Amino acid sequence: MLALKTDICCCTVQLRNLSEKIANIHLSSPILSNAYYQLEDTLGRVVLDLLNHPQPEQGGFLSTHGATSAITEAVHNSICRYQEKQPYETYKPVVLAPITSNVAFRKAMKLTGIGIDNMVLYDLDENFQPDTKKLEKLATKLEEDGRDILALMAVAGDTEHGIIQDVSRLTTTKKSARYTPAILVDAAFGWYFLAENLNDASATFSNSEVDFMVIDFHKWLGTMSHAMILMKNADDLKYSLLPEEREKYESEAWNFPYSRQHFLRSRAPMTRLTQGAHTIPSNLGVLLKYGKKGLREMSEKMKELAGEFSVYVKQSKRFELIGEPETGVVSFSLRNGDNYKFMEEFNQGDSTILAYSGTIKCRTQQDLYKPVSERNGFWVHFMPYAGTETMNAYIDRLNEIVAK
Repeated sequence: MLALKTDICCCTVQLRNLSEKIANIHLSSPILSNAYYQLEDTLGRVVLDLLNHPQPEQGGFLSTHGATSAITEAVHNSICRYQEKQPYETYKPVVLAPITSNVAFRKAMKLTGIGIDNMVLYDLDENFQPDTKKLEKLATKLEEDGRDILALMAVAGDTEHGIIQDVSRLTTTKKSARYTPAILVDAAFGWYFLAENLNDASATFSNSEVDFMVIDFHKWLGTMSHAMILMKNADDLKYSLLPEEREKYESEAWNFPYSRQHFLRSRAPMTRLTQGAHTIPSNLGVLLKYGKKGLREMSEKMKELAGEFSVYVKQSKRFELIGEPETGVVSFSLRNGDNYKFMEEFNQGDSTILAYSGTIKCRTQQDLYKPVSERNGFWVHFMPYAGTETMNAYIDRLNEIVAK
């Protein structure tokens, strides 16, 4: 696996260095700018194909600086579609997101002006999947209060558990809502697992109710930040932000300059390429090199390592597994003891890092109000280049701390 890590890193670095040099001169070259637009177009089509878009030629996509800006685009798009059908004076939208949603959702709510107060978290079941009955009950209550559901969000590979949520559990709520909301899948962290097994991937466009998907190349390929919003219908591109509208989406409070590339085939070369543009050749090169088969092999290896590590956790008398791993992430905690102090001591080592969360056990709104000691824990994420030696290093370090 060390060879694979070296292979991926070398390929990525070489392509990135080359594309960075090109990006430094592209601003004064319309020809080169158009070449970048074509590369982005190819990258988008490759991703749509990897994720088995029913009709890749009909899909739309935009490159963005990162996952937050991609989610912001999707929310903004939903706002525009909603406002076309709803008079502004009755504009009372709300967005539903899972309890395990990333902070990027909250940023998007702030950046689009809807406000964090209008993002309502819905409960999950014991497997961190949407609780259908509770969700439908929540949606009904919101509409009784005069609220319109603007968008339904799900996560494919959440940061702390790696769970790919079953989007089909949201479709009843979508179809029964007064205003038909968009379904947005945040697959920034786990889109490569969706490409592995499309027959069971209800979080892809294979589910006819999914409207948007967000992916992030940085989360896996290790390039500089570059994400993409995928749209089921290319017609939705008309709702994307124009350059003059970007300033009102800047937020000093979040320390997040709203910046994205505007690589629309219909508008090129209308705008210049911006931060992160040079990662496009790098990301495209890596995807073309490994392809669907390579993605499948890497994701299968990650799941194998996560499965083996979870067996260690289950057999240990000191730890408990929080959820069965579905991807390359394993979440667990101490059966007794201070998780935070344990994490601090563990991370004093040289080779491995234990990630900590104060809400990793939370599945419902009520769980958020429990004492921290009842809802905190750790997670380990096995990356594509990880091998058995990585897993053993974690186990040895855990055993070392436990033995003290």
